[in-house]
Amino acid sequence: MIKKSIILILTCLSCFLSFAQTASQAVQLEFEVNQVFEPLSISRSTLETAKTLKALNPNFESDWVDAYLQVDFYAWHGNKQICKTNQSDIMSSDQLALIKRADVNSYINVEVQYLPKNNLKENTPKLNHFRFKVNPDQRAQYAEGREALHGFIKEKIVSKVDPSKFKEYQLAAVKFTIDKNGDLKDVTLLESSNDDAIDALMLDAIRKMNAWKPATFFDGTSVAQDFVFTIGDHRSCIIPTLHTRRFAHESH
Repeated sequence: MIKKSIILILTCLSCFLSFAQTASQAVQLEFEVNQVFEPLSISRSTLETAKTLKALNPNFESDWVDAYLQVDFYAWHGNKQICKTNQSDIMSSDQLALIKRADVNSYINVEVQYLPKNNLKENTPKLNHFRFKVNPDQRAQYAEGREALHGFIKEKIVSKVDPSKFKEYQLAAVKFTIDKNGDLKDVTLLESSNDDAIDALMLDAIRKMNAWKPATFFDGTSVAQDFVFTIGDHRSCIIPTLHTRRFAHESH
């Protein structure tokens, strides 16, 4: 985690210095609409084939572990939280069954007590804790389809924005939620374009988008899902902070 934070800080510093040196350069105007994910989440297909802690959490470093003292999995079933335990980074059959039966859209918590690999005379036990969710089987979708979404954004936003307003590494972002009924909620300006007119244009257009279909799980349960609209230079150091994965993108 510390290593990732340092990398992000250095990336942002590099972007800032480059922006300062090239602030007068306009860029090709690009836009994207991306789903916002939990900091740690996996697909159901990944869950079905997962066998180890690393498969659930790519940031888990098994090479740092000398010995596992206890590995606890906690998952919700109805109104009851159930725990299954073993002493390995390879999940037991009980643990696998537990997380596969967990209530949809609930957090699964993992606590790993272990002895780290080191040369210290006194090797003190450590605790690594993480939690994750299983993503909906069907994400929220613009009811008229992706091409219609592209067309709406180009007509209502992109065609009305002067590309020269965006400089190198500059990005504007608007976050919104599609609730469990498919309704648009909580439209928020995450990153300003530094132009009040453009900010107002983006917020107004996003609020006026046509209907969406909500995200659903295999059992038909509908849930809210967050998205973010971005426009500008997608090399910006803002991108990693948005927790997105590619959905719809286009240049103008």
